[in-house]
Amino acid sequence: MKTETGIIQNLKQQLKIANEKLAIANNKLRRADELKTEFLNNITHELRTPVSGILAVLSILDEKSTTKDYQRNIPLIAKNAKNLLSIINSLLDISKIDAKKMKLRKTKVPLELIVKDSKILIDNLNQEQKELDFSLSFTPKDQFIQLDYGKTLQIVSHLISNAIKFTDSGKIIIDFSVVDDNLQIMVKDTGIGIAKEDLACIFEPFIQLDCGYTRKYKGAGLGLTIVKKIVEMMNGDIWVASEKEVGSSFTITIPLTNKVK
Repeated sequence: MKTETGIIQNLKQQLKIANEKLAIANNKLRRADELKTEFLNNITHELRTPVSGILAVLSILDEKSTTKDYQRNIPLIAKNAKNLLSIINSLLDISKIDAKKMKLRKTKVPLELIVKDSKILIDNLNQEQKELDFSLSFTPKDQFIQLDYGKTLQIVSHLISNAIKFTDSGKIIIDFSVVDDNLQIMVKDTGIGIAKEDLACIFEPFIQLDCGYTRKYKGAGLGLTIVKKIVEMMNGDIWVASEKEVGSSFTITIPLTNKVK
């Protein structure tokens, strides 16, 4: 009798544990659906804004505009079109990575080339012409490395864009170095920073940190997700150190399977 009672109690305990796990799993699924819904709402807003801007300017140009009107408004069209294209490309990148359709294409390139192209990226990404102090450095000099150059530059682009977006004044440092057969990339800013409780989830898709606080900076919030996914494809690593109202520092390491001297 005691044995049967013990078995029944044990089964009840196992059933209770199973139900608790099931409840946790259901809550996670429910939260995932909520996050996806929030994300779709955000992305709809982000897509609508540049499209509305393009249409508005086109309507102005269509109403017997003068040459000066064209010269003034065409750059606005280009800016909104680029913003829209960037959002669409980000969505496509995440879709390709998740479907395992994004491939790596390694080539031999000089480290200095990444630095030169990063300077061009800064000019292209700083559309609002913020008065920021940019610093780029790289070591060692005359170093050739073998990796997917396009994907590496895409990572740098997202990190610089993120730093510019969340930094209204101060400095942004971009440093490239080869350490223990790894390319190390560091992007450091003096921007708004990230709260400690948010650091664990900044790379997760469908999440906007404190929407009310960051909404004025716009964007779909996909850049860091894409960066992490590409870095992982390259068997690399990424980490962040940040303090609210002080700034953030993102560091990436990418293995160089065939470093060329």
